[in-house]
Amino acid sequence: MRGIQKLRKELEDVKATVEKLQSDKKTGRDLWDKLSSITPLATGILITGMGTVATIIYNNRQQEILRLQNASEKVRLDSDAAHQHTLQRIEALDKNMKYLISKDPRERQLGYFNFSALGFRSEALQIIAMSKDSAGGINVALSISQNAKSSALKEEADKTIRTLKTTTPLGTTVAYTAGENGEVIFKDEFKKSELATELIPQLVNMPTINSKFDGKVTFNKVAIGDLKAAFAEIEKMGLLPLVKTWDGSQADRAIRGSLKLSDHALGLAFDINAKWNFFGSTATPEGTEGSVIRLVPIFKKYGFMWGGDYLGRIKDPMHFYWRKH
Repeated sequence: MRGIQKLRKELEDVKATVEKLQSDKKTGRDLWDKLSSITPLATGILITGMGTVATIIYNNRQQEILRLQNASEKVRLDSDAAHQHTLQRIEALDKNMKYLISKDPRERQLGYFNFSALGFRSEALQIIAMSKDSAGGINVALSISQNAKSSALKEEADKTIRTLKTTTPLGTTVAYTAGENGEVIFKDEFKKSELATELIPQLVNMPTINSKFDGKVTFNKVAIGDLKAAFAEIEKMGLLPLVKTWDGSQADRAIRGSLKLSDHALGLAFDINAKWNFFGSTATPEGTEGSVIRLVPIFKKYGFMWGGDYLGRIKDPMHFYWRKH
């Protein structure tokens, strides 16, 4: 830029000299003679100017060539890094594939954690989100969100968590995590908004495993009215003595042997007479101590299904769970 400015100034000087000669009336020389007197000056300026312009053009061209060379090298390096990353990702997938496709959510969780630990956190989130694997993936997504070192990764993890909300038997959604021991931690306002604690008079002083029950039952709001009505009818029919023990309702735990949310966690289930109708057993026959057989039709009337009717899974005759009716 400085060379061009210098050239422009020199040309302006030549123009001024020409104008001066044109206005000079005292000399008798012809205009062409006058111009000839400045030709060497103009020629020198033009030659110098052209050399300056050529130098500037050459330098700019060399800078552009260097810029293109650097850009090309960056593309090559980026491409090499991308290929290397892809190979590493394929190797990581291969090592963890048996876990990622397992039917056991705990094994899938292990696969996601392994994949994430190898540096492929975003890829792990993508797999979890695409498969909508709440049971196996939500703990991993939460861990990535809590430990994310970039806002972009945290945002991706939080988005994945939102997609993993489990649809309940009621058609609502809930976000939760389940630990290895089956404990459930809700990650939203489910317990506050969906559960209620109410007194069921028929259960006051009902024996429990270790003490007497106070009759205050925490249950899902949509079903607690049916629960109260069922026990009121049982009492009215003189069948309350058949209820020997109250063995719990709402509990923050997953289904046995899995990370899936249980009906107990949702406040939709309760257990009675567990001592005589334990998990995996055949229901105690009607007419014998602890039998719930005569109670089953009443509970079904109010929308409660019975674990003793399970098909294709281990029976649980102490267990009753509510469904829409």
